Amino acid sequence: MIKVVFFSNQFASPKGHGIARYAKSLFRALKEEDKRVKIYPVSASANGGRQVTKTTIASTGLEVLPWGRRITPLLWMFFRFPYLESGISIRPDLVHLVSLSYKVRSRSPQVVTIHDIGPLTHPQYFTKKDQWLMRQGFDHAIQQSSTIICVSKATANAVEKYAISNYQLSIKERLHVIYEGLDPAFFIEPLVEEIDDIYLVSSLLQAPFVFSVGKISPRKNLTTVIGAFRLLSSEIPELQLIIVGGDGWDCDQIQENVNSLGLENRVHILGYVSDSLLRLLYRKALVFVYPSLFEGFGLPILEAMASGCPVITSKTSSLPEVAGDAAILIEPTDVESLKNGILEVYNNAEQRFKMITKGLERARLFCWEKTARETIKVYQSVK
Repeated sequence: MIKVVFFSNQFASPKGHGIARYAKSLFRALKEEDKRVKIYPVSASANGGRQVTKTTIASTGLEVLPWGRRITPLLWMFFRFPYLESGISIRPDLVHLVSLSYKVRSRSPQVVTIHDIGPLTHPQYFTKKDQWLMRQGFDHAIQQSSTIICVSKATANAVEKYAISNYQLSIKERLHVIYEGLDPAFFIEPLVEEIDDIYLVSSLLQAPFVFSVGKISPRKNLTTVIGAFRLLSSEIPELQLIIVGGDGWDCDQIQENVNSLGLENRVHILGYVSDSLLRLLYRKALVFVYPSLFEGFGLPILEAMASGCPVITSKTSSLPEVAGDAAILIEPTDVESLKNGILEVYNNAEQRFKMITKGLERARLFCWEKTARETIKVYQSVK
């Protein structure tokens, strides 16, 4: 029996995106994969609110550390105590940090998952706080981890390059690439009557629309999306653009850009939506566009493919690795290429069908069961 503390603050979050989705999906798959491996979720923060956290504790056995969300990282970072084990009810064989986060102080071996190191490699897209926190997390991973899981080859390459450049240390032997999985629910059409927030889009679904997902931040490159849409707005007068995801640091600027172009009635920025509405939007969209400037993995392109939606994405970082030959790949800042890609999908029914078919085949290659199996092999190698 291997007892694994599964450490993630995002595990307690009510949101189902990004690292929170990774943490919750991998936890469920690990619980089912091998009964000889016991997974114990732990968080330093009850950041979902009292009721959400209470429900999560009841359904998963989550333990929240007693020292508080603000105090815990300070104690670990500056005083190197207390040990994690003194705040939980079990004695683990190893600790899995599900992201680069706190400098967890533990007596047990540690495994760390790195999704990306964007604040270190692309600092222009992140705040000084993000950069500082990432450096602290990276230092901890280098010094304390027995093994580092990277969610793509692109991330692994970036980690190794950064370690050599800044620590004069090769950590290649410690790196294991394990791809993220895909929730099988995205292969299934949701029932409209069960979507609580359907009112957000009830007036939009009759017209063709371009769809994009992601926190509104510079690296998601929504300026290019809006620029391409502006070029198309006169050619396809009925076309709409729907964007979902959290507000980032350039949210106001993006909205001002939309208003200045006179597109406020055709560009719809919805914020976070439920998973069921997200699945519906993928299915109803003409095309999913994701010209991100870099990604550690890029799960939304697989979600779109599983939903039968053609994908246009960037030919940078991990995105070609994940998309394979099932998407149109463009230079991320090439507005004209993105416009032409959308037109190709709009005008060519045969091409659209081929992209949908290839996308479904591609999406089926990624599942959380496989991710769990490969993660357990890492645990066993540490043990």
